Amino acid sequence: METNNATTVVAIRDTEIAQIPSGLLNYIKYRHPRVVSRLIQMLSSRLLGTIQNVPSAPYIDSSIRLKQPIDAPTIASNLCTVAILPVSDDVPLHAFTMKLCHALNAIDNSLHLTKDLIIEKLGQHALEKVNEYRLCAWLGQQEDHHRIVLYQCEPELTPWTRRCMRQADCLLIVGVASKEPNIRQLEKEIENFAIRAQKELILLHEMNGRRPSNTVKWLSMRNWCSSHHHIRCPDKLLRTGTSEKLLKEFKAEVTKEKVDKMTDFSRLARFLTGTSIGLVLGGGGARGCAHVGVIKAMIEANIPIDMIGGTSIGSFMGALWAEENVFDRFYDRAREWSFKMKSYKKQVLDLTYPVTSMFKGSAFNKAIEDVFGNRQIEDLWIPYFCVTTDISSSKMRIHTNGMLWKFVRASMTYCGILPPLCDPYDGHLLVSIVDGCYTNNLPGSLWRYIRSSMSLSGYLPPLCDPIDGHLLLDGGYVNNLPADVMHRMGVNTVLAVDVGSKDDDNFTNYGDELSGWWLLWKKWNHWAEPVKVPDLTEIQSRLAYVSCERGLEMVKNSDYCEYMRPPIDKYRTLQFGCFDEIKCS
Repeated sequence: METNNATTVVAIRDTEIAQIPSGLLNYIKYRHPRVVSRLIQMLSSRLLGTIQNVPSAPYIDSSIRLKQPIDAPTIASNLCTVAILPVSDDVPLHAFTMKLCHALNAIDNSLHLTKDLIIEKLGQHALEKVNEYRLCAWLGQQEDHHRIVLYQCEPELTPWTRRCMRQADCLLIVGVASKEPNIRQLEKEIENFAIRAQKELILLHEMNGRRPSNTVKWLSMRNWCSSHHHIRCPDKLLRTGTSEKLLKEFKAEVTKEKVDKMTDFSRLARFLTGTSIGLVLGGGGARGCAHVGVIKAMIEANIPIDMIGGTSIGSFMGALWAEENVFDRFYDRAREWSFKMKSYKKQVLDLTYPVTSMFKGSAFNKAIEDVFGNRQIEDLWIPYFCVTTDISSSKMRIHTNGMLWKFVRASMTYCGILPPLCDPYDGHLLVSIVDGCYTNNLPGSLWRYIRSSMSLSGYLPPLCDPIDGHLLLDGGYVNNLPADVMHRMGVNTVLAVDVGSKDDDNFTNYGDELSGWWLLWKKWNHWAEPVKVPDLTEIQSRLAYVSCERGLEMVKNSDYCEYMRPPIDKYRTLQFGCFDEIKCS
């Protein structure tokens, strides 16, 4: 190694480096020239892949530096070792790890390691320094023979816990959601032993308990966590504790049961193995009621939804599913909201002098806020994002944290209908989008970002983001079907549902010039041959969606995405009264 390498490899955990002397390479080159040719081919392919995977400029907002940009996947697909440590002594860690290992075994061969198992296999002094080489060799063999090895830590910072953290590619920090989110000394030591390892917060809930709450409090005290997962557990798991008898009974029960891939444990297992399934719901007004039918079909086909996201009406339906996760309640709430949206009385009362938009936005705000209340995006059962257009900085915004209703509203703010949503943190104006650039991980309101994602310019005013004051509009202007966003978040398989309008392209060929007076005469003269050309408003609208169409074609042609379009072309954007028909399409 006479010169510096052009590429960089970062060691996440204890690692051994093998160096090939230049003399040995020269010997191989003369004796086996094909080997060197193959080696060069592999290295060039790897380097070319690295260059091609760098996101292009439109996806990077250099003015905002957040903890985790959109181009950084939330999980690596090549994790081999996962350390699991408890937040407190009352966490049923052993039972949790058994259940997770059982779910992982349904995907690929996995192993659950404890201190007792190590001592049983390698002897009483296995963890002493004199046996370091023997222990490392044995652990390396287990990694070779298993897809993922789970290291169950002890509640205190013992030599075994240190070994687990040093060995881990990823750390799962497990807490009981109903308890206080206090930090013990063990968690404070994480950065000393696993600086670069990915860290995930796991919050355990009762199977039929309340919806998640106070997640922001847990996360704000643990800024080292990359993301979080809400896991609903069987009652027996939460009651096991450290009782040997209960653990033995629970293990026997888990071993016998068939793995249900629709459970939260299976969702976490797919996350760790890089095999997650994501659902992306596109914008399209009332045609988005078809999203309800798609989700029903997925449930009936036993296809899990590990992450959900969308634009405009897709952001609303996605947030509703992420909050409920039970189809009957999801269906009832979606149907109730859709029929509220066809009320002409509320629309008339919300009319205003059209400087920024035709409507004030108060009626639409209330309709969204009544659905989600003060729910935070962090408190949804499954990972969620929505897309808005930030007209203050001319960027796409991806909201994964904050007050739900506001960003849903922003994602549905169609230009001319509602004013843009003003970001309360930086004053930027947000609308809904199509071809964006960065993830917004700052705290805020869920309803606000949903409202932003549904703020169609001209109809609703932009919504002001409470975090930075930016104005947000409908996400459909930049990315109406953000399957690419979902993929860059680390999801392996993306199902994308397109419900956007189909533009008519059968226009009259009028030559090189066009007189408005001639068009007016043609319109008034009923005996003249009809002329079909777009008016000024339609031309501006089509220009706004040019980049969106380019992104849509890229999604259709991608190898990671399954593109779907229900037969909903006959329905108009505001035809919410046809919910039952559209849902069955």
